[in-house]
Amino acid sequence: MLYRLLATGLIAGAVAGVIVTVVHMFLVAPLIFEAEQYEVTNAAQVAAAATPAGPVASHSGLTHAHTGGGAAHGHGEDADDSDVDSAISEQEDVLGR
Repeated sequence: MLYRLLATGLIAGAVAGVIVTVVHMFLVAPLIFEAEQYEVTNAAQVAAAATPAGPVASHSGLTHAHTGGGAAHGHGEDADDSDVDSAISEQEDVLGR
């Protein structure tokens, strides 16, 4: 009795494994391979866009470069920060500070 139960379970598991393997090979694997092609293409585009386009500007010791062809600009004390100050005060008003 126990032998028949174990044999039936083993056969059912083997059949289910074969079915899942066939479904995976024909339906899932092609989607994965296609997605990998897009990943490689997208990674190349991201790497090309990540190259600095101009000199490096400094923010209080932190350096960065603007990408996408934007010109570097100064952020020193002589820069016009009135827009930034007004945005900060609006956020503080909203937050109730």
